[in-house]
Amino acid sequence: NEDLADSPELINNDPFGEGWLYKLRVENPDDVHQLMSPQDYEAFAESEED
Repeated sequence: NEDLADSPELINNDPFGEGWLYKLRVENPDDVHQLMSPQDYEAFAESEED
C-alpha cells in the first residue's frame, strides 16, 4: 500500500480500509469462509494473552 509511505497513521486509523498492509488472493474462493472476522480474531487474540 503506497499510501502508507506518506500517511503511516492509516494503519492505526483505518486498518480495514485505507490502512491495509496485504492483499491476498485465494486459490479456492470457498476457503474465504474459513477466515476469521475482525471480531472473531480479536476475541481469539485476547484469549491467547491469558
